[in-house]
Amino acid sequence: MRKAPIVIQQFDNELDTKFKEYDGDIANKINILFKVSMKSCSACKSKAYLDSYELIKNKYSSSIKFVELDVEKDKKLLAMLDILENAVPYIKFFSKGKLINTYTGVSIFKKLDEDIKRCI
Repeated sequence: MRKAPIVIQQFDNELDTKFKEYDGDIANKINILFKVSMKSCSACKSKAYLDSYELIKNKYSSSIKFVELDVEKDKKLLAMLDILENAVPYIKFFSKGKLINTYTGVSIFKKLDEDIKRCI
């Protein structure tokens, strides 16, 4: 398992704890899905996107850990986890310790559902 940067370990216990948890989940081969959005992103707040995400979340909550992160609020954590992207909304899905796929945009849920079914 990777360690958080020393400056984070020493001065930001909450960030260090979150990093260890999520990095550990990936390393321990837990199915984990990161949903990354931004408050000022209209696509991230669209009803179609949020409804589709909630359907996936409700359908697979027993077999996948869902983590919701904000680009502005969680910038350091995203960088530490190597999951920072240029476009939002986006989702990264890890299964059995491997990145399965990165999904960007609002019309991603059919592919995401197919990938999840294949992995769990």
